[in-house]
Amino acid sequence: MAAAPTIWEENPLTGDFNPCTAAGQKLFLEKTKGLLANSRLTMSNINATKIMEILCVKEQIMGEVVTHIPTSFTAGTAGDYKNLVSQSPSITLERIQREAHRRFGTAITEGDPIPALPWTAADLTPATDNAHKNLFYERVHANVVAEILKTVSLPHLGMTSC
Repeated sequence: MAAAPTIWEENPLTGDFNPCTAAGQKLFLEKTKGLLANSRLTMSNINATKIMEILCVKEQIMGEVVTHIPTSFTAGTAGDYKNLVSQSPSITLERIQREAHRRFGTAITEGDPIPALPWTAADLTPATDNAHKNLFYERVHANVVAEILKTVSLPHLGMTSC
């Protein structure tokens, strides 16, 4: 098997990485740094502006998981993308759920209903399947976003950390 090509990245917080390696774990922790526990904000309208400011600052670190949400499709191919931070009012919860299914489970054909809970993550073999490798990195970046949100806000309305 040929060696992976060297990736030249000026900002190490924006590239792909494997959090199961020592270097990748350090990157994951650095990318997901948030507010100290006693400074976290409740998810409320009062704090919406502050939370959005924090997300705007971290937008580049969160990457395409946040900045490249597909919103239209032609024959199953994405054709229009929106930014969840700056265009959130125009992105539906259904679109976010469909992206989560594509990334973590099984893609749902446009127009088909969203399955009932619980959802199950599909197993990946990134070491031997390039498509799975791409999905693996998407999942890593999605987990970065989830951790950033956890370190910015307090649990609310019965939501808890994993």
